[in-house]
Amino acid sequence: MIKCFVSGYWKSNLGDDLFLKIVCERYPHVKFYTFLDKKNSEQFKQYNNLTIIYNNFLFRIVNKLMRKMGMLQLQDILGPLLAKNFLEIGGSIFMQDKRWQYRLKQRNYARNQYSKYFIIGSNFGPFYDQEYEEKYKELFDSVDGISFRDSYSYNLFAEKNMTKASDVIFGLSTSEYKRQNKKKQVVISVVDNDSKNKDTSFNLQDKYESEIITTINKLTQEGYDVILMSFCKYEGDTDVINRIYSRLGNNNHVKTFEYFHDIESALKLIADSEKVIASRFHACVLGLLFGCKVLPIAYSDKMMNLIQDIYKEKKWLSIKEFVNSDINSENFIYLSENAAKLIGRDAENQFQFLDGFMKQIDF
Repeated sequence: MIKCFVSGYWKSNLGDDLFLKIVCERYPHVKFYTFLDKKNSEQFKQYNNLTIIYNNFLFRIVNKLMRKMGMLQLQDILGPLLAKNFLEIGGSIFMQDKRWQYRLKQRNYARNQYSKYFIIGSNFGPFYDQEYEEKYKELFDSVDGISFRDSYSYNLFAEKNMTKASDVIFGLSTSEYKRQNKKKQVVISVVDNDSKNKDTSFNLQDKYESEIITTINKLTQEGYDVILMSFCKYEGDTDVINRIYSRLGNNNHVKTFEYFHDIESALKLIADSEKVIASRFHACVLGLLFGCKVLPIAYSDKMMNLIQDIYKEKKWLSIKEFVNSDINSENFIYLSENAAKLIGRDAENQFQFLDGFMKQIDF
């Protein structure tokens, strides 16, 4: 049996959890290994081909000390002892921050220790200096296959071991979810803008939450039920929906939903809805995939690049545009079932290099 260590952002974020679900289901004959906290593992226990090594208290303490000394993490060292192949899957995994050199050190070590190294589903950036781009070009030139999810990232490098394909989640099977006869219901996914934007002088989060409240009141007056949805508690979504909900008063048409372990309930909630107001990148992807009318609110370039690859024009609102806009039906976008199927087939190309490798293996 082929063995593969899979690395990702495992913080009970709906989008990233779907990545791991899709990989485990796509390759049932591959034995995957990953490290994550026990509290974030419940949704993955059904997969017999996934072995989870838990980050217990002692594990986390040792890692913290090793990181402070500039040493590699335990999972960096133990991973190659468990598997010969390495898969890194995730969206915004190449953002430049103050720890980027340490993260690059980990990746270069993985490149040298594993026989094969694949990267799936990512975008590149934002980044702020040429050294960052050049160092990653050196890494990318040495790996066995990279699948970017937007044209901007692909065009930065455009090497023979790279491809561009639609986001992995566009390839999710939709046969269990209806596109017609939707409920008169709107899902609103939120973000904590203060944690994602360096410029807080604009009081952006307060204005954003106030505009969400205004939008909710307008929607409920029009007869819609509204679901305030948290995609990731760790990143502050739950705090945001709770603050908004507490300011709404006694509005019986508004409920909250916090994603935590229950992938199917989260997907069904979105699929059943007529509209999605999407601050989360994968709320936009899932809404379009399930045939909802979607209002994309872009807190970063990644959603802008996603929409532009599909529509070739501006069909989103920035956060600042959203807080200064009067939302109407013209702000919502939609994908027909045929269009969604075409994009889904393109998303299959995310696995081009990994599929090619797997075909060489005699299971």
